[in-house]
Amino acid sequence: MTTAKGGRPATGAVKWTKDRAGLERWHGRVTMPDGKRQFVPLDPAISRTDEPRAKACAVQTAEFFRTAGVVKEDVKETVGEYAKRWCEWRERRGLGCIKDDRALLAHHVLPTIGALDVCTIGRDGLRRLVSALDEAARKGWTEQEGTRHPFGWKRAMNAWSVARALFRDACGAKDEAIRIRDDNPADGVSGPDVGTRKAKQYLWPSEFLAFVSCEQVPFTWRRLMALAVYLYVRAGELAALEWDDVDLEHATIHVHRSLDTKRGKA
Repeated sequence: MTTAKGGRPATGAVKWTKDRAGLERWHGRVTMPDGKRQFVPLDPAISRTDEPRAKACAVQTAEFFRTAGVVKEDVKETVGEYAKRWCEWRERRGLGCIKDDRALLAHHVLPTIGALDVCTIGRDGLRRLVSALDEAARKGWTEQEGTRHPFGWKRAMNAWSVARALFRDACGAKDEAIRIRDDNPADGVSGPDVGTRKAKQYLWPSEFLAFVSCEQVPFTWRRLMALAVYLYVRAGELAALEWDDVDLEHATIHVHRSLDTKRGKA
């Protein structure tokens, strides 16, 4: 049982307010080892009308903070604060997935570990994140700003991948301002559970031949289909091909880039 200063059991005081990312969710007040108390964000899947569940989550969170030895005054930089710097750093490097990464962090990662110290968070903190992702995937939805959004195991894996990348750079980035740890707390932590993969649709040779032979299909589409099938390229790779990539003398095509549809460039 988590106890407050003076031995009083934690009651799970909660309030509905905005977090660092500006999203409304439940926050629970926890007692730190030094006796100070502060509100931290709770599981975003808890609806605004489910206060009993929010209180229960606050008690569990208080226990986690106590056993992890988190002290507010010792926190130099939270995971949430570091994540903001990390995304800006990646954006300056020209990476095109920053918008999606920010959304995954804000909705599925930071609500669980965003208030912890990025330099001292350990494997227990990352395991807690994985448990939260698994729980959301089992429900099949998360709640954001009072609205339910579908959430499956693939999105849980994407959120975990972003979290792993963040801590990988925190200990291994070339930029000293980003490299702030000597270890990666995500190493050795099992990721979210994997669900059933959907069967893929394959094109039979007879279907391919019928398509490229049909004069009613525009020639451009038939040519694109033939290139995609014979070169084994993705749509983005096919869109980025240039004549300079074609070597007629040696009968080869160099596939070495892909079109980023979000940025409109390879």
